[in-house]
Amino acid sequence: MRTTTCALLLLSLGCSTTSTSADTDTDADASTSTGEESTGAEESSTGPGLSCEQEITIPLGPAIDANGTIDPLEWAGAQVVAIPVQSTEVNVIVSHDGENLNVGFQPLAEGGLVIFPEVYVDPMNDKSVMFGADDWWFHTDDQECGAQGMFDAWPDCVDDNPDWESTPGLAGPANVVEYSIPLSLLGVDLSTTCEIGLALRVTNGQTVAEVWPEGSARDEPVTWATVALELP
Repeated sequence: MRTTTCALLLLSLGCSTTSTSADTDTDADASTSTGEESTGAEESSTGPGLSCEQEITIPLGPAIDANGTIDPLEWAGAQVVAIPVQSTEVNVIVSHDGENLNVGFQPLAEGGLVIFPEVYVDPMNDKSVMFGADDWWFHTDDQECGAQGMFDAWPDCVDDNPDWESTPGLAGPANVVEYSIPLSLLGVDLSTTCEIGLALRVTNGQTVAEVWPEGSARDEPVTWATVALELP
């Protein structure tokens, strides 16, 4: 799995860090009066709290305007991953605002090569070996394309999808596409779920088809990354 904490073209963005362990100070302070060690998960009157620890964490941040302009204030602290494409790479920034999963791809053009971004989400993170009925596919070129339970659903493409936002219309030498996808559309409830399956893909439909995480397959959610959504 190839990740990077900073991207050169995100000059003024803060860079996020990920951790596979809970904060030790918090754990120490949370120990009970009986001397039992805390599990690191906050407890409530309804039962144990969620425990979300993965190698990749999707930080909680501000809402974004998916207008194709990377605003450093909107994306401050976002997670950054890189997808190698021939002699260059596409940097992908990911965050959520408590209501939407936000994903930004840039650049999407290099030396005349124009490629299109895709987002794949397994809301239940059930790691199925085939694209399941709960899994989502999102693609943007000059239109917005998306479907649940299938990918490459080209008849579903529209100029402006009312259910989620992206930046359609790729033109020029340095393209950016931003997505803002409601968690409610995905079926993700942060009160009960904090881990999802995620894959990111860039393609020109012919000679380029690169996927993150490295070695994953877009039709096999079992190969996608498990990511933790930072809780409010």
